This record gives sequence, structure tokens and C-alpha cells, in this order.
Amino acid sequence: MTGIIDEECRDWLQGKGYLKFCRYLRRNHQRYNHQVVSDLMFWSFPVEGRKLVLNFDKSEKEKKQMLIQWIVHQPQITCLILGDQRMGKDALICHIFEEIILYCKEKGFESPRFVTLGNVRCPPFVDEKDMYFSFKKIPSGTAFKPVYIYCSEIEQVLPARDIKSPENQLFSVLEGTLAQNHQKLFGAVKLASKVDLNVIRSCNVKLFKFISPEKLNHEGVERNDMLSELGRWLLPSNVRNKQATLMVFDNNLLTADYGLPVWWDEEYSEQFKDVPIEKVWDFIETIPLLTKEVTASYINTIQTSVFQKFRKELTKDEIFDRLTLSQ
Repeated sequence: MTGIIDEECRDWLQGKGYLKFCRYLRRNHQRYNHQVVSDLMFWSFPVEGRKLVLNFDKSEKEKKQMLIQWIVHQPQITCLILGDQRMGKDALICHIFEEIILYCKEKGFESPRFVTLGNVRCPPFVDEKDMYFSFKKIPSGTAFKPVYIYCSEIEQVLPARDIKSPENQLFSVLEGTLAQNHQKLFGAVKLASKVDLNVIRSCNVKLFKFISPEKLNHEGVERNDMLSELGRWLLPSNVRNKQATLMVFDNNLLTADYGLPVWWDEEYSEQFKDVPIEKVWDFIETIPLLTKEVTASYINTIQTSVFQKFRKELTKDEIFDRLTLSQ
């Protein structure tokens, strides 16, 4: 079936769409790159190539609307926002959520219920009581009001190198039923190789900010599984342009600029800096106790986790006293 679709796209590129194909190359690539890019579009990735030619001259508003409609109307959504540190990943996802709220209002739909996973600051579209540190506490949605799960540091919640952690094991079970429970997952991550493989396998929306070329030189997940060779030609290339974004979904490769949400401030941007101690204790309560008693190794695990996530040092006595009182 894939071969038939590929041939149909090649026939279109060299037939009905040929003039627009040439126009795309002239407007978007240096002349000495035309042969390389056209070979990728025609021979290697004809479905992406055809959609790229069809959509390249759409306005930014139209491209963004395509993304919003895909997210809202697809039952299963796992979205990763990838990019270097301080490149606007959280700002991008918050901006998209604001556009989803407006889109639902225009269409007469009920707005989704937004919840956070592992975040310590609350954006204005999330209720304080909807801030969670574990998948097991996140509520299910309904067909008319789905739950959108927003995670600022998804590699902290579902790390690639700790596949036996409680959250990783829980996600491996829940991942297949997110759509049935009307839950959609959105996570920001610096590199896909840092996050659990089950997230990558279920990912069907990828949003790219600037990623240092040096990081893409290594063979592995970043180069082979997250983006086609054709898509890499469209990645944001200017480290100073934090608005540039590549949107990848349904074989679409769309580029657009996203600014900051109107409510954005530096405090939210640096949400893991100077975290209130109450949020730290909320996080500690999600770390499972595997024995009936609080052991020294369990306290050490908490100390390490808290320092890695929040850069806060708690004494063993503080942790022991708090856990003893909560039992």
C-alpha cells in the first residue's frame, strides 16, 4: 500500500504539480542544493515531498490552523516539543494551547481540561488543583472535554535511562489507553534520546525549535527516528531566532513563527528555579515507598531526586520527619 501511495505522489510531482515543485525549490533552497533536495522529495520521501509542495505557500495562519485541527480532532495525540535549552519550548506549547482554546470557542466546542505533569508553576489556563506529579493521579477526560497533559520536562518524568522507574512502567501500561481515556500528552524535551522509548513510539506530533547541529551529528534517535532527512533541511537554523518552528505531523513539514503568550514572564520561563518548598514535598509524596518502613536507601533516593530536579538540598532528618508525619 505504501508503494502505491509513493508512486501516486511521484506521478503528481512530475506531472500536475511539477511547476509548483520547481517554484518551491527556487524560493526555498539555494540553487546548488536543488538536486539533493529534489531527489529526497521525489525518490526518498515522496509523500512528505508532495505535501511540502502543496503547503509551502500557505500563510502562517493557515499552517497553524492545520496543526490545531489535527491536535483537536485526532483521538490519539502524543506531542513532543524538541529544542535546545532556552529556545522557547514551553512558550510554544502554551501559545498552541491558547490557540486551541480560541479554536474551540469559535467552533462551539467545550474547551479541553488542561493539567500539568511534573510542572511547579501554574499557567493561567490550568487550575491549581490540576497540577500532578504522577500519571496515576491524572483524571480521564470525555469525548466532549478531553484532558490535555502538559509536561515541561518530560525526560524528568519518563527518563530513557530508568525504564524500571514506577512512572515509566505505569506509562508503558497506560500509553495504549490514553485515547480511550480521552487524554492527550504534550511534553517538552531537549533531546528525544533522553526520554522513554514508549513516548517516542507513540509520538505523532513533533515540534522543533533550534537544535545545535553538533547534537544531530550522532547516529541514533535524533537522526534516524524523529525526523526524515528531508525534514532536517527545514529545521530552524538560527540560534538567535527563538520564534522559528518546524511542525511535523501527518507527513506534513510546516514552518512558522510563534511568539510569546501574552501572559508570559521570566518567572514562569524559569519555573524550576527557586521552587517553593511545598511543591518539593508534593513531588516527594509521589516517590513510591517499596517497603513498610522508611529506609536509608529510600531517603537517599529522595535526596538525589530532589537535588536533580529542583537543585535543593534536604537533610535526611528533614525527609525522615516529614515522611513519618505523613504516614
